[in-house]
Amino acid sequence: MNKRNSHQSFSYFNVVGVLLVCVGIGSFPKAVQATVACSACAPAANWVDSCQAGDDVLNLTWAQVGIDLNLDGVTEQRIMLSGPVTVRRAAPVGTNPATIATEIISMNLTGGGVTLRAGTQTSGINPAVLATTGLVTEQTGDNTKADSSFNVFFQVDLGGGVVLYNHNALQVAATISCDPPSVTYAKVGTQAISLFTTPTAGTEQARVNTVYHSTIDQIPTGACCRDNNRCDVGLTQAECQAISGFYEGDGTTTCRHAADGRCIPTLSAWGVAVMTLLVLTAATIVLIRRRNAQPA
Repeated sequence: MNKRNSHQSFSYFNVVGVLLVCVGIGSFPKAVQATVACSACAPAANWVDSCQAGDDVLNLTWAQVGIDLNLDGVTEQRIMLSGPVTVRRAAPVGTNPATIATEIISMNLTGGGVTLRAGTQTSGINPAVLATTGLVTEQTGDNTKADSSFNVFFQVDLGGGVVLYNHNALQVAATISCDPPSVTYAKVGTQAISLFTTPTAGTEQARVNTVYHSTIDQIPTGACCRDNNRCDVGLTQAECQAISGFYEGDGTTTCRHAADGRCIPTLSAWGVAVMTLLVLTAATIVLIRRRNAQPA
């Protein structure tokens, strides 16, 4: 099937795009963990060497996935998913550097009508999906830290019987200082990960451009109002201000626009604007007075 016919037969992505409008753009809500961060292997020099085998059960994690729906190299949708993850770690091997073999044995993340599964023990996963294995490697330059990575094989369930799979591993990595870590794993490299209609063959239908998977407690997020009736959901106040938007408040999911599409600033936004004008006015008065005070 060629690319043109492929997209005609899988036009459901247009529908999926509508389902994913309530997604985050780069920040993660507060995560609640069943296994407390650093409770298995506490931060210390050479902590990797003494870390014992066991399972880390994270009750709730958050992931953001940037997807290219048109195979044009551009991220059309960013979806926010959440759910539990269980990571199994083996006993450490070697010293200087010590290493720990890891495996995500269960991961089930949902959001926006989408479900992402990985791990051979995850309910509902296709048995043909390969295991997601990883490695923790003690850093030789700083034995209080380690490099952690996973080669993730997963399936994305879009509903209606439509499920997509990656053939090449999605590698994510982070620097950690204990276990279980409180970090954000990010996709390694710029090469997009293709998604196909079957685990081992099929037709390419989409690509994953970016991935962030986090268990870090984060500052609150909300809606960010922008002109031309634009509303970005899931931004922190600082992120909203960085793109010249009006932050609607913590936990908000909607924006207020005037009839012409411009934002209606919140009371706090008006306060900032008024304060800025007052500061500028005061500075102008001081400069004028200083200029007038100079001898002729």
